[in-house]
Amino acid sequence: MTKRKHKRIKADKKQALKANTRKTTKKLPQTRLSTKKALLLLSIGLTIGYYLIFQFSARLDSSCFIGGDTWEYQSMGVNLAKGHGINKFGAFEPFEVYKFTFGDENNVASFKERQSDNFRRTPGYPFFLGMVYKIFGVSVSAAKQVQLFLIAIIAGFIPLLGRVLHSRYGYITGLVAGPFIMLSSFRMSELIMTEALTAFALFAMMWAIAYYFKKQGVSSSIIMGAVIGVALLIKGALIFIPMILVLLMILEAIQSKSIKPTKAMVGMILGIALFVLPWSWYATDKRGEFTLLSTQGTELLLDSNNELTKDGSWHPSYRKDKNNPEKYYHNQPQRINKSSLQKVISFYSEYPQSILPTFSNKLNLGLNPFPYLWIIFITMILAILKRYIPEKTVKSNILIPLILLLAFGSAGVLVFLSDHQYIPNGNIFGSPLLPKSLAVIMALWFIISSFIAAIRKEKSFLGIPLIFFIIVSNFILLTLVFYGSVRFIKVADFAFVFFAFFLPVKWMIDLKPNWFKRFQF
Repeated sequence: MTKRKHKRIKADKKQALKANTRKTTKKLPQTRLSTKKALLLLSIGLTIGYYLIFQFSARLDSSCFIGGDTWEYQSMGVNLAKGHGINKFGAFEPFEVYKFTFGDENNVASFKERQSDNFRRTPGYPFFLGMVYKIFGVSVSAAKQVQLFLIAIIAGFIPLLGRVLHSRYGYITGLVAGPFIMLSSFRMSELIMTEALTAFALFAMMWAIAYYFKKQGVSSSIIMGAVIGVALLIKGALIFIPMILVLLMILEAIQSKSIKPTKAMVGMILGIALFVLPWSWYATDKRGEFTLLSTQGTELLLDSNNELTKDGSWHPSYRKDKNNPEKYYHNQPQRINKSSLQKVISFYSEYPQSILPTFSNKLNLGLNPFPYLWIIFITMILAILKRYIPEKTVKSNILIPLILLLAFGSAGVLVFLSDHQYIPNGNIFGSPLLPKSLAVIMALWFIISSFIAAIRKEKSFLGIPLIFFIIVSNFILLTLVFYGSVRFIKVADFAFVFFAFFLPVKWMIDLKPNWFKRFQF
């Protein structure tokens, strides 16, 4: 009896152990799922909170300028909503339907006489406006409200993106950076311009690139390519990102001697082609001339690289001089049939002395006005110095990251308190504060850093994820090829804010891990 009883007890224990194991294995996925749900709900809550709070600060009225880029975007959006087709510019409807509220009377008269296809602009933003006006009616205020909500989504969901990029370091950085992203970016919602939607497209690209870096598969590369394709249809200014990714994939293929990166590259190109080629075919067919995204790029290339652009700015006046047009290099008869790229290469080869002043001024105008870029630059230098400080000293000195975070937070609040209207081609921070030579050094620093990380097959450099360097390199190249403009780079400011906070937050977590025990994921 004793032996039987003993066997029964043993069997009961085994059964209980199995039951507990089953319960544990059932509970684990539920715990993970609930964590993900909680984080998702928090991001949704943050998005709604940011949107409601900044409603009081943003000027989301019905004002709409008839001129500049706005009259093109507004009319194309309205015309699409009214069923006239994509990228149709001009008065296809009575003038009052377009809801323009101020501008030059000459523009009003000119607008009423126009009805044409517009291929100077990519179709993404007119399509976005058309959908908003289809749903809410032709309401400029509604379009601005939606744009503010897109910026709130960026600020609300950047903790989740941070988590994908660098686990809890990235998540906590996103929580800290969110309010400052709103402070630095909310004014982009105040105009009928592409910036708010372009920033959102860049945010989506960052998600897609992060997903590809995590999976490293063909399907993830196709998804990444598809997102990039849609983003390029919104703004061609993101064009260097896929080029940089192709270069990184080629480097990886050479280093690893594997076909996997090549397959991923082909997948990405196919994903891009899926969205870009139909538009390109349509635009080429309508114009009777090859058009990839828009016609603006070739025109802008010449406007940004001529005798007048030594100050680093945009100078289209060379093509408007009717009295003596041939005095400018690009207008001379022997170059009439050359492409824009050929003209620019020929111009700099004949006037090499203009290269250094022109490009340094471009970088100065483009990069200098962004305080968070300078903050990242400085913290990267501190990261190098930190390696040479004794470990005990670093561990005991919590003041360094605290002071840095306080300084960065103050910078964000000052930008907000200055209450500048967002000016598309202006400098929202006033005059550049730092010497232009430093802007050149900073640009070189970021580009070299990205290639060092790529060559070493690292996903970060000095602790900062590689994706940051891809984005910065895009906007540095954009500035060098075209001109120094706050408007070009402003769309990436949310990324600059996030990565400016990244290293100080990381250092603080490493120094005081007990403060962040709850963030174990």
